[in-house]
This record gives sequence, structure tokens and C-alpha cells, in this order.
Amino acid sequence: MDTFKHLTYIVKESSRAKHVRLKISVQEGLVIVIPKNFDQRHLLSILKQKEAWITKHLPLHVSPLKAVSSPNTLKFRSLAQEWKIKYSDTHFDIGRLSWTEDSLQHILYLNGDISDIELVRKTIHQWLRHQGHQHLVPWLKRLSQQTGLDYNTVQIRKQKTRWGSCSNHLTISLNCTLLFLPSELARYVLLHELAHTQHLNHSKQFWRLLNKLEKNSFILDKDLSENGQKYVPEWL
Repeated sequence: MDTFKHLTYIVKESSRAKHVRLKISVQEGLVIVIPKNFDQRHLLSILKQKEAWITKHLPLHVSPLKAVSSPNTLKFRSLAQEWKIKYSDTHFDIGRLSWTEDSLQHILYLNGDISDIELVRKTIHQWLRHQGHQHLVPWLKRLSQQTGLDYNTVQIRKQKTRWGSCSNHLTISLNCTLLFLPSELARYVLLHELAHTQHLNHSKQFWRLLNKLEKNSFILDKDLSENGQKYVPEWL
């Protein structure tokens, strides 16, 4: 059976492309970017080589990718901010996307190949980490000074399952999606990780310390566990 007999795709030639690249576009489906003067007779063999990737990702554009393709707002509950996203599609800039921001009006500008869903998502992730450095790091530092609990370094990451972590070298990692949480839950996570600088486990001593730092720690921990992910946009 020929898997690609009825497959619809669009071929785009790019002067910047050095090799053939496949991407999924909400507007156009499967897009094949090729270098100039590329012999398109070789496309079928390339599609066959990428069959597993195409089969896995192409169906996603029907529903989930549409949800992630064009988020219009980002609600940072921990900061009481709502950012608007404005897109500018430059068709000649295939495979490239940049961001700029207006911090006074809370507007994020994405300029470039906005049809590339994964590229849009990666760029927003990059910007979220930037926002985490701007807001979560100073917040953690203030809490560290208030509590007297020191750490060595702090990292802002986009973790899939953890809100934060603390290593035995006292490196605290914070998830940039903390920005989407209500401020009391985000603050609880920061205090939680600071408490780990004294106890790297969840022993009775750890919870005793955390409860001194935040008297509602058990309530907040349950709320975070049950409802935390609800605040994070699904497309993220």
C-alpha cells in the first residue's frame, strides 16, 4: 500500500534552506521546504524516510495544533498581568521567528514564520523563560533574604512535570509556567524550594520548616496538586 498516494502537501522553495525540511502548518498542513534547484523527484523517497514522523504529527494539526497556533493572550496571574500577542507573518522568512515586547502595554510581538506551529511554541517558551528571569528570580531572592534561606544559583526552565526543584548543590530550578499560577501558589512553590535548601527530602523536618514559612502550606500544596495545571494554557 502506498502511504503517500493521497497525501496532500505543499512544497516551498527557500534560498536560505540548505536541506529539505518538513513542518506542520495549521493553515497548509504538511509543508516541505526545499533548497533552490532541488530535484523534486527525490521527494517521495524523503517522505518515505519520514513516514513515522508524518504519521505521528500530521493528524495533530486538525485539532490540538489549531489550539496552539495562535494564542491571543497570556494571563500571568502571579503578576496580575495579561499580555496580548500580535502576529506578523513574513512568508519569505521560512523557519525563522523572532519576538519583541512592549513591557509597558504588555504586548508580545511575534514576527516571521508564524505558520510553523512548533516554532511558534518554542519561541513563546523562550520568551516565557525570559519573563521568568525577570520576575521569578528577583522574587525568589527577596524571599531568600526574608527567610534567611540561601541558595547558590537559580535556573528558569520549562519543565513538563515539576513546578520547581532543588539540587544537593543548592541550585534551584523554577518552571516558567509558575507565572500563570495565582500569586499565593507561585509564592508557595518558591518557599517550598527554599525549604529544600535545608532538607532535600519531604521529611517531617521539611514540612515543619515549610509550615513555619507558610502557615497554609498543606492547603496550598493540595490546591497546587489538584488545580495547578488548570491555570497553564493547554497549548503550552
